[in-house]
This record gives sequence, structure tokens and C-alpha cells, in this order.
Amino acid sequence: MAPTQLSEKQEVELGIYTSLAIARLREKPYTPGERLDALFKGKNLDRIPFQIIDNPSRLIGRDIHDFFFDPIVRYKSLCAQIIRWGIAMTENSSRINSYQIGESLGAVLKYNRDEAPSTEKYIIKEQSDLEKFVIPEPAPYIEKDLWLIENIKKRFGELLGPPCCFLYPPFSWVATYLRDSNDLFIDIYDNPGFVHKMCRFATDLELILIGKLTEKANCAFFMPGGFSDILSPDHFFEFVLPYTAELINSHPDNIFYISVPGVLDQIPEIYKAIKDHKKLICMGSSLSPNNSLKNYEELHQFCKIMDALGRPYQIAIDQTTLKMSCPEEIEEIVVKLIESGNKANMMFRTDTLDPQTPHHNIDALVWAVEKYGAC
Repeated sequence: MAPTQLSEKQEVELGIYTSLAIARLREKPYTPGERLDALFKGKNLDRIPFQIIDNPSRLIGRDIHDFFFDPIVRYKSLCAQIIRWGIAMTENSSRINSYQIGESLGAVLKYNRDEAPSTEKYIIKEQSDLEKFVIPEPAPYIEKDLWLIENIKKRFGELLGPPCCFLYPPFSWVATYLRDSNDLFIDIYDNPGFVHKMCRFATDLELILIGKLTEKANCAFFMPGGFSDILSPDHFFEFVLPYTAELINSHPDNIFYISVPGVLDQIPEIYKAIKDHKKLICMGSSLSPNNSLKNYEELHQFCKIMDALGRPYQIAIDQTTLKMSCPEEIEEIVVKLIESGNKANMMFRTDTLDPQTPHHNIDALVWAVEKYGAC
């Protein structure tokens, strides 16, 4: 993979984008980086830290394909997001590094211009297939992420929180690339030792990936639950938690965002397994029948658990709700979400926004969090 290089014109353009974004960030008494640091230290904030998880390339007239595959577009889009809304807690690096590493082992990347990439072909058909695999050198696959992380740090310094790189939990990586999920769930019962071997392979691969990403630039890691969320508690503790905890505990000074498990009572057990890690944020899934938190009662339970642990957590607004509601309804939802927990521990985020989300609805969301999220 050819290294990402800026032309003289692009260098000037990025300088202009950066200057405008920095000026916007400095309009507030706290920068996003300062808010994130204060959250971990338990200090009072001017408002709840806020993270937009969005594909903002349309703000600069580019599509989602460019956003995923072109790190220069991703950098400009980050700046455009800051200029528009005045906030950007972290920049989630694309999932492309993960997909392309899977491709190097034999998975197939499917891409539609209106949707995020996904894989269609699984690698392991027979158990003997795993014995043929050698962990690839990840450097070529993460070059774009490294370029983006290094440029954000170089140009913004500590104004922003650490750039955030996508990272699957090992079990989810297995279910996404190595083994068809239907076969994998049969393996859990019929051949658990084989499942452990696949999780071990994925863990070793991702330990190398984390090492490569952190040796050149400090970054955070975003770990969605994926297939992990639908396992039984016993299977979660056997096949998910040990390997995920190993990844997180390997870098105690880096921020990790983890998703809420399918059973809320598992949360204290997770924090016991990841007891040495000080920068862990539990992401409360947006209220939806398809997510871990299905109603406000469960949201209250989640917030109470996190407050008892004294650990920071995120709450989110569902992308469908954000897309279909009017601005007044969005404001009412934000008030309910903020009132559900302790603002000293709380971080707010959007669910992943799709290209059809009206900008005036995102505006309403940001304004409502600023209005009601002040401490």
C-alpha cells in the first residue's frame, strides 16, 4: 500500500481546515480533550462530553467511499464536523484496516457506495484451515490509520481527545471473518476447544495490531460488541471476556470504549476482569429493541451500576429516532437521557448516523446537549 502523502495544495488546504477548526474549538472554556481528561479525573465540567459518530464527508461534498478509504478526506471531514458543530470528542478510524487484514487471509470485502463495507466470504470451512494461517504483518493495512492519527495529534495537539481506532473484540472478529456465525454457534456447543483456538488467533493478531498503532501514536480503541452481545452469560464469560480483557489490560494507559453486555449484571464482572485499567468507558447502547438497552428502565439500571462503580459511561440516541424525530422531540429525548444518570460520570454520543439523517436534527441534538448537559 502506497504511503499517504500530501501535495503542496493539499498541505495548504489542510492548514486552512485545521486553523478554522482550532478557532471553533477555542470558543468554549473547555476543549474536547480537556473534557475527556476531566471525565476520567472526576472534575466538574462545563457540559457533558459529546461525541458524534457520523460519516461527515458529505459536509465537504464527498461520499462514504471516500470517507472510508481516503484518510485525507477523513481528516477534512473531522475538521468540517468541528467547524459545523464545535465538537468532536474522538475520530473513529475506519474499519478498513480490519477488513483488509481479513481479506489478506481470504475474506471478501463487499462495498456499496451508500453503505459501510462488509465481508461476505468466511475463511474457515474446516478446522484444519486454521493451521494454515500465519498472522500477517499489519503495517501495510494500518498505514492510513497511522497517517490520520499522527496528523490529528500533530495539528491539534491536546485540543482533541486521542484519535480512536476501530477494534473488534476477538470473538466478534472470529464471527465476522473466520467462521460463519451459524457454524460458530454450533461449534460453541460441539467443539468449544476449536472456538478457543480461533479466539486465540484473533487475540494474537489484534495484540500485534494494537502494538503497531500505539508505538507511533497514542490512540484510543472503539470495541463494539457485535456477535458478543447475543451470547449467554456463561458463553460470554468463556469466549468473550478473557480475550477482550487481555487486549484491554495489555495497554492500561490507552482509552478503550466497550459496549454494554447483553446482561447488565455482567458489567461489575467485566470491571473485575479489567481491574487494572483506568481508562475504560462503557458504551450504553442506544434505546432500541435490537440493542442491550431496550427501554428507560434498563437505562436507569445501567446508569446506577456505572455510578456505583464510579466509572465513566456513555449514553446514546438511536439513529432511527434521530432521523425520524422533529427537533422538539429530540430535545425531549435528550432531557430524558441526561436525567437518567449522573452527569459527573456521563458522556453523550450519537448512534452511527447514516447519510439520510437531516443536519438540522443533528444541530438540535448538539444544542440540546449543550443546553441541558451543563454541570
